[in-house]
Amino acid sequence: MLIVCALAPDSAQANSRIRAGGCKVYQTALLDPIAGTTHLHHFIMGQVISNTDTGFAYKARALTSCNAADNWATSAGWYPKPINFSSDKATVYYRDPGDIRVNPIPTDLRMLNTQLIYRRDNTSVRFGNCLAVDTFGRPVLDSLNHTSHVEDKGTKPCDSSHPYRIPQIAYLIHWQGGRLTSSTPVSAGDGQYLAGNFHADYQAGVQDEFNFATAEGKALIDLCLNDVPLSVQMASDRCGVGP
Repeated sequence: MLIVCALAPDSAQANSRIRAGGCKVYQTALLDPIAGTTHLHHFIMGQVISNTDTGFAYKARALTSCNAADNWATSAGWYPKPINFSSDKATVYYRDPGDIRVNPIPTDLRMLNTQLIYRRDNTSVRFGNCLAVDTFGRPVLDSLNHTSHVEDKGTKPCDSSHPYRIPQIAYLIHWQGGRLTSSTPVSAGDGQYLAGNFHADYQAGVQDEFNFATAEGKALIDLCLNDVPLSVQMASDRCGVGP
């Protein structure tokens, strides 16, 4: 599947955030539970074992490739392997969109990225943060092209067509032995490698402490995003460690 990616402002903004760090690539496999492609993907966070996996499966397995302190980070993420080098890890961010409250991320939400920033030894990928809703006001989890149910409004209010606001999810992907550019061939299925085909996927399956208050305290989205000034990057150790 060819995903056209537009350059966007650097996602390393100063807004409040939740950070899952040290998310190791735990497998490189011909799997894709969202689009079912045969791309060779690097996988991070929650454990993917088949193309029929759902976010509910990741949540039930309660496994993550991220730091031990980030054991809530059981959503699954993946991105295609470049032809001559690999990724060893990524950092995953959930950011405040501005002076706008965010809603829980619904389990089994499926997204493909729309925006990339290429750097020397890493690549930033940013996902949309406004979801369409059904006739009952529930967030839509997927669409035929895996993109039209999601819009990226940055720090602007969501449109009425996609009114359900979630945190801005971003990957900072680290590379070993090479530098990804727009002309780098990446796995495109059936043994082919094509330039301009890089993208990333996110399938939601976070643990309850991210979305809802638990015995540990406030939901992370409230503790780290909704109830703190934008000038505060990390409101608590529970929000993550590092920049």
